[in-house]
Amino acid sequence: MNAKIINLGILGSLSFLILTLTSFTSFGQMKGMQMYKSAEIDGCTDFHCLKCDDRNACSRGKHCNMPNCGHKHGAVLCHGGILFYLRSSDGFIDKAGDPSCVSRAESIATQLNMFLGMMENHEGCYFAVLDENLQEIINSETTPSVWFSMEGMDMHKVLSVSNSDLAGYKYRAVLSDIKDMAYPANKLTKKLVAQWWAYNLKDHFSMMVLNEKPYLTTYTYCGKALLKMWEEARKIVPSGKIPMSTWSQAVENLSPEEKTHLLLAAQIVPMNFNPNKR
Repeated sequence: MNAKIINLGILGSLSFLILTLTSFTSFGQMKGMQMYKSAEIDGCTDFHCLKCDDRNACSRGKHCNMPNCGHKHGAVLCHGGILFYLRSSDGFIDKAGDPSCVSRAESIATQLNMFLGMMENHEGCYFAVLDENLQEIINSETTPSVWFSMEGMDMHKVLSVSNSDLAGYKYRAVLSDIKDMAYPANKLTKKLVAQWWAYNLKDHFSMMVLNEKPYLTTYTYCGKALLKMWEEARKIVPSGKIPMSTWSQAVENLSPEEKTHLLLAAQIVPMNFNPNKR
């Protein structure tokens, strides 16, 4: 990739997205820090079950009398919140050789923690939305991926948006209790989901790693909760570097509604999300 393109930051075109991380300093506390973790999530209880008729209230067979009716999903966690829900194994397998969403989540969490360590010694880091071959997204047949890199180094793929991932976003977009906040299902694309993931990652890294106020998603329902989380952290630590241990307390200080919106960031693309807005 041409270095001149890298330095452009966020381009106006929807077909190519780069989110640049700037203002780097060395944060010693990040060394060995496992900020991102993986978890196993029950598909039914988190609005993912596609078999149950009572989808809004399902809890693994309680309403539909189908034992183990849902399947396990993977989640990437970050200090009291969920960053990604993953409906698809996307080629990842567990130790038994079976497809595993959780193994996919473990891989993503491991990579994100690795990136934190890399950031201690390098500058000019960024996220980009490109296809599997590091090319621009030009049509709906292309698989969008979120990539991470630093100037002068190879790009590392964080994750790709699978057909199953997109199906989950479309499914949740029409659920009665959240559809008014979700991007319309008939307008959702894998590229848009990838862009939402990239923006959300950028704001998380800016806030928790670079000690900077989030700004890319803060006009959305979910992003406003992230901004409130930043403000709560600043009440606890008014100046200087915010320790990693502070973020969990900041989440606890959020209102129930704000916590709900923070969780929704992993379940929907917000209705008013605009990839061209900065």
